[in-house]
Amino acid sequence: MGSNSVKSIKDIRKLNKKELQVVKSMDASCHAETGLLKRIFRNLSKNRKEPKLNKYCLIVQRYDKLGNLANAKPCSVCCPIIKISGIKDIWYSTEEGFKYADGRTIVGEDSSGTRLIAELNQ
Repeated sequence: MGSNSVKSIKDIRKLNKKELQVVKSMDASCHAETGLLKRIFRNLSKNRKEPKLNKYCLIVQRYDKLGNLANAKPCSVCCPIIKISGIKDIWYSTEEGFKYADGRTIVGEDSSGTRLIAELNQ
């Protein structure tokens, strides 16, 4: 299970300069799906095992403050990591329910955090 500890862009905007440098230097997003995949890859590499994740399904879900499903489609930073993982079945939440995407061909859009980091790096 993965989770995201940064709850909003407002949280990022409140960071001090040292914390902001950490966010700006991230090599990938802090989204739950990439956090989970990084942990899996790290654990497998410690055991010198080659990741074979094509038999797994990735489910990404998000809830708003009222507990309703919200959009959790993987972003443009997360999608290449998902493709590398080999996971082919991706399910993500939307306001209407869950949608399926093929992990081998999934295309994401820039998230608000990705746009903010790009803005901060200009």
